[in-house]
Amino acid sequence: MASLVFENKVKAWEKSRLEVRKYISDPQFAEQDGYFSEVEQMAFGGSFKKKELDERIMQLKPFARGIANKDPKLSGALNLFLSLCETLYGNGDFEAVARRLKLASDLLEIARDERARPSGGGNARRITEEDAARWDVLANGLWTKVRGYEKAVFDFLCVLFYVAEVRRDNPSANLRSLMLFANQISAKDAILAGEIQRFAGLADKYVKNGKMGEFRQSLRTRSTYLRLEELCRQIDLDIRKKEDERRRAEEREAKEREKRRRIEAEERARRERAERFRKRMRHRIKVVLGIAAVVLAVVLGVRYFDMARMDTKFDEQMAVGDRWLAEKDYGRAVAEYRKALQIDSGRAEEVNGKEAYVQSVMRAEFGMLLDELRTILKADRNRFNDDSGQRLDRMLEIFPEDEAAQRYQRMRERQQKGRRKY
Repeated sequence: MASLVFENKVKAWEKSRLEVRKYISDPQFAEQDGYFSEVEQMAFGGSFKKKELDERIMQLKPFARGIANKDPKLSGALNLFLSLCETLYGNGDFEAVARRLKLASDLLEIARDERARPSGGGNARRITEEDAARWDVLANGLWTKVRGYEKAVFDFLCVLFYVAEVRRDNPSANLRSLMLFANQISAKDAILAGEIQRFAGLADKYVKNGKMGEFRQSLRTRSTYLRLEELCRQIDLDIRKKEDERRRAEEREAKEREKRRRIEAEERARRERAERFRKRMRHRIKVVLGIAAVVLAVVLGVRYFDMARMDTKFDEQMAVGDRWLAEKDYGRAVAEYRKALQIDSGRAEEVNGKEAYVQSVMRAEFGMLLDELRTILKADRNRFNDDSGQRLDRMLEIFPEDEAAQRYQRMRERQQKGRRKY
């Protein structure tokens, strides 16, 4: 009978195992979760070997040390669990204590299903039929449950197809994936995890033992096998249909990509043609603008030359008027100024200024001459036709509207009528 200390170790092993299972199911620890699951199942497995246990412990202990700072709970629980495994595994009282204390029921159930059974005769046939019946029930129940887990549904279908001979690839890798998946969800959905483990364990037992033919024959004695075959064929048709749809979708997408590529190429070619056309037009515009600039430069040069020459003629003509002004020949001076205006009408202000100046000078001189003439006529009226009178006559011709000229005109008229009063 096991001692109280031994029982306490078994309880501590179970407590640490459940705590490790709670934390190690995180997807980031998938590899270590697989090793841990193997160590779990070694507890009650009939094929337990100390060498295999030591290998798994050597793989898990560095992991436990490495996460001590990041996840101290998982690290402590895993270290304790591994230490207890080294002392408990292989002990004949281990399973008896676990059963009496109702510990590790999931592992004990797997061990019971996978435990080697006697071979030969009708007994082997009976056990195979029982396994087939149990597997059939599990398969029918799991199909509706496992579809919600994308990670497991492919592996589950591969095992179904293999058993129903729809596909003949060996499902060993898919069975291992299912076992790993069951370990990962055991903390969240222990019932489903247990069903998957039992389903995979039964299938794995006959795959590894090379007795899949007997297993299938046992299934064929059950009417559900026909439904299994029909279900697998239907699933296979659905898969092929989806693959065909996916292929057609890919072909449509490829055609769409080709169409878009062709449209983009045409658009790119159109843009390139438009860009070449714009370049040619810019070149032509540059040429036209260059020619226009040259023509404009020539025209402006000619215009500038003409203006310069016109300015020279204008200045020369104004100089002639200035010479006559200096000689006090105001009439010729004004006439020359007006000739200059005909040369360049744009400089009328300058010509008008000169004429205004001549007029002011003439008015002043006209007034002085008029006063001088009035004085002379008072002394001797016969001197009226002297040089001063001639100048007054010329001024009268130039400025007939001037007030001083009109006064002079009245003086001449009175002089001609013999009036002496001026």
